[in-house]
Order: sequence, then structure tokens, then C-alpha cells
Amino acid sequence: MRNIIKITLNELKKFIRSKKFYVLCFLIIGLALLAVYAYNEMAQNVMTNSPKIKGYSEELKTILVNLNGTNFARLFLTDFIYKNFFSIFIIFILLISIDIFGIDKEIGTFKFTLLTGVKVWEVYIGKIVAIALISLAIVSSNLITSFALGQIFFDTNFNVQNFSTVVLLYLSSVIPAIIISLLIAILCLSKVSSKVLTIVGILFVFIFGTVDSLTITKYFSPIGLLSVFSDCLPQINRTFTQCLSTAITYIIILSLSLIITSKKVDYFN
Repeated sequence: MRNIIKITLNELKKFIRSKKFYVLCFLIIGLALLAVYAYNEMAQNVMTNSPKIKGYSEELKTILVNLNGTNFARLFLTDFIYKNFFSIFIIFILLISIDIFGIDKEIGTFKFTLLTGVKVWEVYIGKIVAIALISLAIVSSNLITSFALGQIFFDTNFNVQNFSTVVLLYLSSVIPAIIISLLIAILCLSKVSSKVLTIVGILFVFIFGTVDSLTITKYFSPIGLLSVFSDCLPQINRTFTQCLSTAITYIIILSLSLIITSKKVDYFN
């Protein structure tokens, strides 16, 4: 357990010191501020009955005229995390996972860690836990930032039940992030370079995101959970529950695959 904690903390420190950390902070705040402007303009369109609202659903109109911290955080979900076609959140998780698994293997850090007496399974658990915590920190930052800005720029009304639902939606997005990290971990067991993994990974996210947003493949896709709100506002419904169950199944299967395949690799060859 001590080795796992040490590896996890080491990966977290490396991430905080990296450029990706600062880019993420800037991006989250910047997108949230842009969203404040965009949704405020949309709310004004609804209140003035502008012709622009023809494409708005009734549910969206209701939320726009009742914007507060919780509702703004709910809408902001589809700007960074549950984004149609191309989730910015999952792209960052992909790049972070490649750094943690691929780059470490290429520069020899992985081998050095094993030479210190740390077991292979401890390394993988520590790294996966680190990515899970990083993912949790990212979605929590999105939630806190959007909720705070919503309370500042819109109404301060607060409903515990609605907020709890929004929190659950944010936290659930960590599951596809873990799936991506497991996929990268498995692929890094081969001799595929980090550059190739980056290109293939981005194409994977874009293709699956596009197909999942337009078809029923979201019910079977490893990251289909992030495309469930392509035709509706973020909410816990049957589609969300089914895709969440699929994602959990993927975690179990990929975890077992990683355990089995990692034992067959010669890390010193």
C-alpha cells in the first residue's frame, strides 16, 4: 500500500508541475466566462421572444429564464465534459494518461521504478489511482467554477435536490476517464510510441464521439456516456443509466485485461 500511495503522489506532483495543469486551469475559467456571456445572451433571447429561440427546446427555455448557479453548472456540463462529438475533458485525460504510461516507459522511469523493488501491479494501480484523482479534480473544478460564476452573474436561488443531481452527473464523468487510462495502459504494454498513441487516441475520441452522438452506439461504446446528452439537456434518465452501466462493465473487463497482459510483458527487454 505504501508503494501505491508513493507512486500516486509522485504522479500528482508531476501533473501539478506540468504545463497541462496551467492550461487546464486557464481553459476551465475561460470557457466558464464565455459560457456566462453566451447563456446570458440566450436568456435574453427567450425573455424578448427573439426569433433565435425557434431552435430552443421548452426545457432549455425554462432553464434559461431561471438561471442560477445550479442550472448554469448543469448547462456548462455540455461545454467541457459531456460535449457532442469532441469532449475536451477526455482529450486532456488521454494526453495525461499517455504522459503517465507512455512517456514514463520511453524514458525508462518505469524500469527504474521496478528496479527499486516495487511490483508491477503496484505501479499500475498507483498510476490509475492518480489519473482517477486528477479526473476528479478536473470535474470538481468545473463544477465549482461554473456554480460560483452562476451564483455571481445569475440568480442565487439554490435547490439541494437539483444540485445533488448535477454533482452526480459531474462525478460520473470520471468513469470514462478511467476507461481511457486503462486503454492507454494496455496499449503502452506494446512498443507503440507515445506520438502514435496520441494521434490514434485523438482520432479514437473524435470518431467515437461523433458516432456516439449521432447513433445508438453510445449504449455500447467505452466513452458513450459522454455523448448521452447530444439531443437533451443533462439529466439522469434511462439512457444515462444504461450508458453508465456499460462504462462500469468496460472498467471491469479492461482492468482484468491489464492484470493478465501486464504479467506477460518483459519490461527489461
